[in-house]
Amino acid sequence: MSIFESKLLALNYFSSNRTCQIFLTITYAPEIVSSSNSTLIILQMLSTPCYSNLPLLLKRIKLAQQPTSISVSNPTFLSINSANNLLAVMSYMGSRTLFNRKNLSSVINITSVGSDCAIASQNDNLFISSCDNPYSVRIYNETINGLRLLYVLNITDNVRQVVFIENNTWLLIAFQYLNVIQMYSVDLKTNKFIYNQSISIPYNLACTLTKHNDTLIYICFWKTGVPVHILSFNGSLWIVSNLTVTRPSNMEIVSQVAFDSYDRLWAVVYGYGIRIYDTMGQTLLASWPISSAKLDALTILNTYEIFFGDYDNNKILHFAPVLECIL
Repeated sequence: MSIFESKLLALNYFSSNRTCQIFLTITYAPEIVSSSNSTLIILQMLSTPCYSNLPLLLKRIKLAQQPTSISVSNPTFLSINSANNLLAVMSYMGSRTLFNRKNLSSVINITSVGSDCAIASQNDNLFISSCDNPYSVRIYNETINGLRLLYVLNITDNVRQVVFIENNTWLLIAFQYLNVIQMYSVDLKTNKFIYNQSISIPYNLACTLTKHNDTLIYICFWKTGVPVHILSFNGSLWIVSNLTVTRPSNMEIVSQVAFDSYDRLWAVVYGYGIRIYDTMGQTLLASWPISSAKLDALTILNTYEIFFGDYDNNKILHFAPVLECIL
């Protein structure tokens, strides 16, 4: 029997004295650090990945802020391009700027994605901008050389964020001044968009939509003191409800949410920083005050490399922890 077929989880080899440390079981969240004195050989998936240890994870992330001189006017949306090497930043009523992901001071490309565009969305190789002049949703195909406009869907009001569901066959649209989410059936092969229904929501000023899956969409409003809401499908109807535990103070705004590799809900709180909840926002797991910034956007990768948009200070914050651990 080879060691790969045994019950060994890992070996830690010390070259100085040619000895090994053997791991048969791990009952805690391991902390794996880089060392030139030993070589760690992981033989099987660790049963308790280190990313489950949220206090340790946050400690590592906070210590991994990258120096950057990047300046972007009022960032409202951040995403990693489909090639996984560039950071795309959408500016409020501005352009889409591409930066080298590892060196944010290096501008790769600046692209106009319409006139008076407030925010954007990324869906695989599709980039979608939400514009006010005229009111429209502009859908682009992301290519090696930039963006290629596929279709313009004209709308009758100020569009904010949109999301595609069910393999890009349905489009959900949030509006700045309407208390509804509109749904369209979509055929991207023929550029056919057919209005289906409007779903009532309790407030106007919906600013972001975040897809957890095809039947669970998270809604944030640009209003102080308003919690995150969810739009869920019960098999026949779309239902809107609020996650009361996520309610911020009357001086704060929850502007966007995202999910990490453990399905934890990261809420960007304008006027505070970050609050982290379980998936359904029932339990506050951790808080991360960032008083020096006015955050409104983020993107978080499976490796916990994180980019934050600082709207008021026109900056991007970048954290790149080295977490040598099995996902």
